[in-house]
Amino acid sequence: MSNEIRSMHVLAASVLSQLTANTLPSQESDSRASAAVERSADIAIQRSGIGRRFWGASLGDVPRSPAQAAAMAKLADYCRDQNPQKCDMSDSGGAGGRQTSPTTKESNGGSSGRETGAMAGDGIMLIGDPGAGKTYLLAAALREMARHGKAVKYLTVEGFFVGLRGCMGPGAKLSESEYLASLKDPDFLVLDDLQYIQDGESYQRRMLWLLLDMRYADCRATLTASNRTIAELRDMFDARTLRRFEAEVIAIIRGK
Repeated sequence: MSNEIRSMHVLAASVLSQLTANTLPSQESDSRASAAVERSADIAIQRSGIGRRFWGASLGDVPRSPAQAAAMAKLADYCRDQNPQKCDMSDSGGAGGRQTSPTTKESNGGSSGRETGAMAGDGIMLIGDPGAGKTYLLAAALREMARHGKAVKYLTVEGFFVGLRGCMGPGAKLSESEYLASLKDPDFLVLDDLQYIQDGESYQRRMLWLLLDMRYADCRATLTASNRTIAELRDMFDARTLRRFEAEVIAIIRGK
């Protein structure tokens, strides 16, 4: 074998060795980074306030029904659309001059496509029968957001008002405004079980409106769920509150 050919073999072996050396650490690094993301998401979900039963919820799980599959697809689209830098304040119609254009579609196993993407701060509402999987899907959406480094928080409407009651009296650790401000900060907040607003409770409605409007104006999304129908919710809330609930995307789940 000539010296020239021998040199070419040595060079080729050297290049192959370098490529292998570079590829394996890169794969190991990617694996470590992925594991770190999942651990961070685990911690965020556990601290979010949602029950242990829902800690493992994921949008990659196998859906239990065509309706849940369609809702999962909508939520996956929604999560991809969310971008903290994408907050259009140029149009009129909402807080801060932002236009709201509710889109209502029924997730009953049909197409999951949407005509428009959700802006940062736009929420999503899940409506369906008890046991349809609304809380599970919202937990899965929160996990997806947490995987991308977003701060997430879960509350039932009842829990929200319990927190407000804790602001009353001489021993209160937070004022109402401080409590509301603490709920304004998370990038994504779930308010579950909207149906538990008490009839005739103007105070509850006013506090709920203040929270929703603060978050909406600050481009922070509020995700909601209820087992009431759209018509029933319209009877419960005034138009301005519904606009803050609905934002741009509504997924409706029927049945289990």
